[in-house]
Amino acid sequence: DCVDMTLDTFDAIGLSAFAIIGAQNGIRAGTSMVVSAICGMTTSTFGGLTRDVLCGRPVRIVHSNAEIYAQPALAGAIIYLLAHRARAAPMFRISLGMIACMG
Repeated sequence: DCVDMTLDTFDAIGLSAFAIIGAQNGIRAGTSMVVSAICGMTTSTFGGLTRDVLCGRPVRIVHSNAEIYAQPALAGAIIYLLAHRARAAPMFRISLGMIACMG
C-alpha cells in the first residue's frame, strides 16, 4: 500500500543519513575506519530501535525475518568512509553512502 511504501522510503532515508552521521562522528573522534564504520551502523540501527520502542511497535532489527537493516547501514558507512579516504567532495561521498545504504 502507498502509506507503507512512503514510510519505508523515509525509513531508508533516515537509516542512510544516520549511518553517515555515525561514520562522520567516528572520523571526528579519530578512530580507525573499522570503528568508524561500526559507529555508522550502530548509530543508524539503534535510532530505528529507539523509534520502534517509543512507537510501541515490534523492533525491526530483532523481529524481522524478511528485512535486512544493519547490513545496508554498514555498507553505506563503509562506502562513505572509502570515499572520504579518497578525498572525494563531501556531497559526492554523502551521496555515494546514501545510495549504497538505500540500494
